[in-house]
Amino acid sequence: RECPMLYQCHLCTQVIEIATLAEHLQEECEAGEAAQAEAQSMQPGKCPLCGQDVGAGRDEDWRRHLLVEGCARNPRDAFR
Repeated sequence: RECPMLYQCHLCTQVIEIATLAEHLQEECEAGEAAQAEAQSMQPGKCPLCGQDVGAGRDEDWRRHLLVEGCARNPRDAFR
């Protein structure tokens, strides 16, 4: 409930890393076609929550975006 690196999928309620949300929707989510369609609309290298560029998408890029800068649309973001 507190870690800003994690997100509860709004389609299946599984808790996953934000950095892997598109992959989760495409391959694992129990919502099936609705999840896959949403994953298709996500752009590589961008945060799936706010759309901000996260660089190359390496772990340090995600940590910077989620922990240092803070994601404006992250419900677990203590910075906002």
